[in-house]
Amino acid sequence: MIVLQIEHSVPDYDVWKKVFDSDPMGRKQSGVIQYKIFRQTDNPNNVVVELQMNSLEEAKNLLARLQQLWKQIEGTVITGPKGRIIEMVEGKDC
Repeated sequence: MIVLQIEHSVPDYDVWKKVFDSDPMGRKQSGVIQYKIFRQTDNPNNVVVELQMNSLEEAKNLLARLQQLWKQIEGTVITGPKGRIIEMVEGKDC
């Protein structure tokens, strides 16, 4: 499984969530099959998003597009965005 993992700070989670929900990147069309949103327990303004992708190529393309978007909204909606592509190699229910 390919996952595009994004982490950044948000000055206002509710504002950020509205932008996220507006889906400016077209998640489904970009190959996202599932997403998860996490907030840091001791700093709820630190957000991690995991986008499960169909393929590595789609993840690379979406990350490049996100990096362009981040340049436009850095310092207003988000701060310090980081993106990385990871692959789950093992999982087990315990």
